[in-house]
Amino acid sequence: MSHSNDLLKNTGILMIGKVSTQFVSFLLLPLYTYKLTSAEYGTLDLYTTVASILIPILTLQLEQGVFRFMITSEEKRETVIASASLYIVFAALVLTAGFILAACLMKYEDAASIYGYYLTYMVYVVVVQLARGEGNNKLYAFASFLSSLLIIIFNILFLVPFEMGIKGILISHVIAYCVTCVVVVLYLKTYRYWRISYFSKKCLVSLVKYSAPLVFNQISSWIINYSDRVIIVFFLGVSANGIYALANKFFSLLTTIFNIYNMAWTETVAKSVNDLGRNKYYRKTVNATIFIYMLGCIWVIAALGIAFKYFISSSYDEAYRYIPILVVAAVFSGLSATIGSIYIGHKKTTSIGVTTFGAAVVNIVGHLALISGVGLYAASISTLVAFVSLFFYRIYGLRKIEPISIDYKPFFITVPFLAVVWYLYLTKNIACQFAAVLVACVASFIILYLNLGVIKELLNHRKKHKED
Repeated sequence: MSHSNDLLKNTGILMIGKVSTQFVSFLLLPLYTYKLTSAEYGTLDLYTTVASILIPILTLQLEQGVFRFMITSEEKRETVIASASLYIVFAALVLTAGFILAACLMKYEDAASIYGYYLTYMVYVVVVQLARGEGNNKLYAFASFLSSLLIIIFNILFLVPFEMGIKGILISHVIAYCVTCVVVVLYLKTYRYWRISYFSKKCLVSLVKYSAPLVFNQISSWIINYSDRVIIVFFLGVSANGIYALANKFFSLLTTIFNIYNMAWTETVAKSVNDLGRNKYYRKTVNATIFIYMLGCIWVIAALGIAFKYFISSSYDEAYRYIPILVVAAVFSGLSATIGSIYIGHKKTTSIGVTTFGAAVVNIVGHLALISGVGLYAASISTLVAFVSLFFYRIYGLRKIEPISIDYKPFFITVPFLAVVWYLYLTKNIACQFAAVLVACVASFIILYLNLGVIKELLNHRKKHKED
């Protein structure tokens, strides 16, 4: 199969699994808000927020190294799995010791369920990557779907009939992660490699050397995503943070979709990093991705202009004005990750962390500098500036890794359409909103026409591959 077909196929498969996971957060939101008080929901959010930064630090993002080394056969499968597994056992012991100390000092009411949630989540993120490392994206998608389904079922069971509150939600995740891990391990027969004789210190050092810099990237990403909320609450209050949180939902949804594509793209880059024609392929894919993401941005803004007032309470009307800024920020976040995949393919993970940290600094400094003057606009503007800066800085740094001539034509063609749609969106006039959709249609036809050559080339490549 060609790299292009491989990329499209893997994106589709991963989309099924990951969309189900994202769908869970929206599906369960009414249940959570109905069965939990605002204080309980805030506490639950705190637990998950801590997990999102604590687990990557404990695991050293080793799951990324496991995937990278298995997919390219740079180390024997049994050596990679055994070495990573032994480290995860060590990380689990560290988590256990730390949690016992923290539980004693802070007296967590649901200490056991919180500990179980963190421990099983840590194992889960590593185990599911084994499926991708084996090249079995269908199993990876199924694992994501299975865990999501189990979380929904047990959340409803523990919250409605048993009324277990936060503890029930945490236990739901524990059960889902345990069952999913067992399924993946049994299917792949990973237990065959859990032997000390397969352990290699050299392999573990190589894994850590590759994945540890990604922790820095994860921390920086966490700062970008959560520092805005802290600053808003401190300067503008909780109510303003609620408005921004709603606007940010669309940013999160788009970045999730883009991340699905970039997961498949990272795999493709890892497999093709030694190919002679990789540079041309990377250039075409990146340029096509810019077109697709920008067109998606135009359509999202145009559609939200019509849908917002029908699906969102009028008490959140203020969020309407910030959404386009965050949608564009999501596009540049996705494009930055697309370029970052090439860095990862060449094992330049340190550069990934450094560039993301720079974006985090830009975000915080920009937010603090603007908030007194433009209020809540500061959060969305600083986020946009941070990701635009990240994209162009990674493009600049890419010259030393994989010189790719980025064609900026997609921006020149799509930005005028984006500007018109954005203006029509802000009018809040229903006729203008439908006009924005018409503009999006025109943009789609023009972009499709301009890319007919690329599409024909991909189709001819696929036809030739089948004939061979």
